[in-house]
Amino acid sequence: MKSFSNFNFYKSFITKFLILITIISLQSCIAAVLLIKSNPNPVVEYDEVKGITRFKKTLFYRYALERNSSFMKSEQLIYKEASGLQEDYKFYDYIQLENRASSIENTMYFIVDGQNFPVEIITQGKESKSEIDKDEEDVLLADSSKKTVITDYEIRHFTLVSIHYKVENDLIKKITNADNVKIRYYAPPEMITLNLSRHKLKIMKALHEATL
Repeated sequence: MKSFSNFNFYKSFITKFLILITIISLQSCIAAVLLIKSNPNPVVEYDEVKGITRFKKTLFYRYALERNSSFMKSEQLIYKEASGLQEDYKFYDYIQLENRASSIENTMYFIVDGQNFPVEIITQGKESKSEIDKDEEDVLLADSSKKTVITDYEIRHFTLVSIHYKVENDLIKKITNADNVKIRYYAPPEMITLNLSRHKLKIMKALHEATL
């Protein structure tokens, strides 16, 4: 009887130990992911063909400041290309819009502490896309196993607008030293305003200060 009690004790101890190890491992993984996502330092690439070093960072925007906007989300790739004393900043924005707004005017704006700075878009492309939103539910089968079934779905159609533009060094300096920065696009008949959070400004500053 005593040996059986000891067996249960050790079994309980091992189970708790494994659970503790699992929790610690999960916390470590989550911390690592958060660290990667919050790291403001840019990725560095060297282009031996053109003889330049590229510092790059990606920003994500999930909502616009305007209510009921056609804006869905966007991804912004920023490249600083450095060669000697010369630095160029190139932006590539990929913007998802509901179909009622399918293009962007060729002049956009950075609003830096209340001042408007126009930027001309160099190239613009657009592509019609669709994605499926599904509602799923787990149902219990006769053998007590579970199966996931789709209870409802919706097909969403949208336009992916890709734009490319350059930002002058003086404007980059103003952005990195500002307290409040917004980006304004005009997608007739709407305007779309995106806010740069403190974290995004921190990323811009790290990109600006990155050196060879």
